[in-house]
Amino acid sequence: MKLLKEMSEYALKDSCLKYSLKGASIEYQTLIFYFVSPNDQTYFNNNLEPIKANLREFWKIHAKEIKQNGIYFTDVIAKLAQKEPKKQMDKDLANLFDQLREAIRARDEL
Repeated sequence: MKLLKEMSEYALKDSCLKYSLKGASIEYQTLIFYFVSPNDQTYFNNNLEPIKANLREFWKIHAKEIKQNGIYFTDVIAKLAQKEPKKQMDKDLANLFDQLREAIRARDEL
């Protein structure tokens, strides 16, 4: 959603977090900001009031568009947007197959 992206960027306009924001979404009634670093998440939580003030300001400016798009939230939080690298996933999957192979061998030896 273009409006949600604009809203999240506007909320962080006065903050260094605008450079590390990976995205935003609304789940149930919660606006979630995604960051890569735990430090960014902590900084977000420590500076929540100015961010909420920016969101209220954005809401006043774009109230009609927000209502048309059905955007509604009552809480604002930050989460980490960490994705496990593909190589690590492949390694974990290979280890699971090795364990399965050994379990089958042990079963067959009985």
